[in-house]
Amino acid sequence: VGTMNGYCIKPVAGPTEHKMLKLNALDPAGLDLNASKFIIIPKKIADRFSIHKDDLFICRSVGSYNHVAKCAMAKEDAPNTVFPDIMIRVRLKESLLPAFVCEIVQTPLGRSFFQSNARTSVGMWKIGSEDIANFPIPVPPLAVQKEIVERIAVQRQEIARERAAANR
Repeated sequence: VGTMNGYCIKPVAGPTEHKMLKLNALDPAGLDLNASKFIIIPKKIADRFSIHKDDLFICRSVGSYNHVAKCAMAKEDAPNTVFPDIMIRVRLKESLLPAFVCEIVQTPLGRSFFQSNARTSVGMWKIGSEDIANFPIPVPPLAVQKEIVERIAVQRQEIARERAAANR
């Protein structure tokens, strides 16, 4: 597992060439690249902190205990979008599917692991790369991980259809 904390910079009035994700970009359905703000940074920084398909992002520092370890996976490359210092980027070994890990982190068991390891100071809850490295995740074969992720996707689609029907 390779982790890296995000970049810290104040947003500016846009539009600009580069954007930075906001906390609400961490959506269980996938990283929402539209939840971003404009920034001005050199290309070298953009390259280092840009988003790549299958990167996993986990909230590492936040004022709300309920948002600790909120996570999402990038579904596409976004070379002009970077991630903020409130997030950790996780790049996994080939034995783990990012979508599977994201689903496990979002389970009540995953959330409670990270919340119980969160430290607080000055009203900010924080987890670190060591907490991610110590997360006791089951590692079934890749085919089983893929099947679990596909089943969850089917169930989410069914829930969305039911909600839409209920709203109508």
